[in-house]
Amino acid sequence: MPPEDITATLGISIEPVDVVQAQVAAARSSGFSAQPSATTNLTDPVVLAERIVKHLFNHLSSFEMQVGPQTVVPLGVIQKWYDALVHKLKAGGAAESMNRLISAIYHEKQQRGSMLCAQHALNNLLQQAGFSAPDLASIAAHLDDEERAVTEPNPSRTNPRSRNMDDTGFFSIQVLENALKIYDLKLVRWRSEEMRPFQESPELQPGFILNLEQHWYALRRFGQLGHNFHWFNLNSFETEPKWISTTFLGMTLQQAEQEGYSVFVVKPLDPQGDNAQDTLPCDADNIAVTIPPPSSNPNISNISNLAMQDMGLDLDDDPELQIALQASLQGARETNAFR
Repeated sequence: MPPEDITATLGISIEPVDVVQAQVAAARSSGFSAQPSATTNLTDPVVLAERIVKHLFNHLSSFEMQVGPQTVVPLGVIQKWYDALVHKLKAGGAAESMNRLISAIYHEKQQRGSMLCAQHALNNLLQQAGFSAPDLASIAAHLDDEERAVTEPNPSRTNPRSRNMDDTGFFSIQVLENALKIYDLKLVRWRSEEMRPFQESPELQPGFILNLEQHWYALRRFGQLGHNFHWFNLNSFETEPKWISTTFLGMTLQQAEQEGYSVFVVKPLDPQGDNAQDTLPCDADNIAVTIPPPSSNPNISNISNLAMQDMGLDLDDDPELQIALQASLQGARETNAFR
């Protein structure tokens, strides 16, 4: 027998923060718990209302201000919280699809004390365990031999220091370049003259590899150009792939460059393959192509990243909020351009 529809009515009373705090303390002392047990029915309207109220209280506490003897919260904060809550509820289906995509993405994570980020960056880019540390060490040793043959025709040291790897597991850009040649790929500096015509649309590239000192990581596109596609940060420092909106991708690259990162774009060795759809083919593409890109929500205004974290809305985990923020930032840049 199908369950009956249940309607929950939620009322919000605007009260001074000290009054709300006293009410919450009283609720806790009477046995109220914000953490549901394993048997809690999350479809129960009472449980749902409790969780929403607690979320609202935590959010409002971040914006309280003192006006005379009263502690108050701006009314606009409540409207933003409500808009964001409704937006997240409506995006539930999209979030489920995105989680399915994330679970299908191959993602190597860096172990504590390890310096094998170059290996992880390559494998995450290729979406397979294409290279092991010994594989890359062999390429580095071969490069060392070639370089010494030119610079030291009569080497005097039996165990000269390598210029392409070290004991920590770090590998040079030359090692990564030669490794990718095995897959008919190459690395090109993103800010090179060759890439200048493409710099306004980084989302059309298949992937990027970034380097700062001894850390490497990859960004890559999943899906298919002309259809649905999505970008992810595959940094081995992260616990899972992080979604990046197409509008946020350019800013991600710019921010990395400002922090000192060198940015390399992944290209096919054969110039004829520049327009190929399968430069970096993988199984996750089949899922990504079925997920439409998120659309922006006009009800979410340009609020700070800190405020969004207080609301429990993390930019890295909420594709829609990334787009809304970028729209706000773009509007601000256009306004400044005419001043």
